Amino acid sequence: YGLEPVPQQATVAEWMQAVHRDDRSRVHVWFDDTLRAQAPYDMTFRIVLPDRTVRWVRSLGKAQTDGAGRVLRIAGLDCDVTAQEEA
Repeated sequence: YGLEPVPQQATVAEWMQAVHRDDRSRVHVWFDDTLRAQAPYDMTFRIVLPDRTVRWVRSLGKAQTDGAGRVLRIAGLDCDVTAQEEA
């Protein structure tokens, strides 16, 4: 994402700011569905780096819940797949 490491976890709003404007509504729906289903996720979308470079990422992970099924956090991995998307 082109950001400096920070000691605290990013919020959803902070993360969403990096998502490409044309992909945000789709990513919002996907994110809400992921929280509701509490299932693993796998989605590809564009992000915009601080220098305005557009990159494609594949986001994989799942919502982590407590004993009552409440979502505590989202944990996963985003991989740069720009080369594959451009091919």
